[in-house]
Amino acid sequence: MTSESPKTFRVDGNIDAPAAVVWGVMTDFESMPEWTASVARIRVLDGADPRGLGTRVRIHQPRLAPATWVVDEWREGEQFSWTSRFVGVRTTGTHLVTPTSADTCSVVLQITHEGPLASLVGRMTAQLTRRYLDIELAGLTQRAEAGGGN
Repeated sequence: MTSESPKTFRVDGNIDAPAAVVWGVMTDFESMPEWTASVARIRVLDGADPRGLGTRVRIHQPRLAPATWVVDEWREGEQFSWTSRFVGVRTTGTHLVTPTSADTCSVVLQITHEGPLASLVGRMTAQLTRRYLDIELAGLTQRAEAGGGN
């Protein structure tokens, strides 16, 4: 299911894998380019394997300028959100995993733009944002349903 406004884009899905496996894939930041074509390169800026509140990552995505994202919400095993700032807009990416049984879960991926240029940025990047959310959900599903490994 997909829902959106000029400032918020969201995709929901169900994955046939335990929530812990999905969480593990989702939060292994440096492996993202292996399972989603929406990320070309990613580098964790805070050491070997930090995960959690305050973690900074540099993400290179096709057709977008490289951006530094900072984890500003972290609920272990459930949700993380990270934020990137650019002149006039603050963009937040939210990743939510909810168990639906021992072996399945639901996932929400959401991008929200805030600030004076949020509506403009949202409209200008809407098609690409929708596409990248769909690609990320598909890659996450495939990786998690294969057991989470390479």
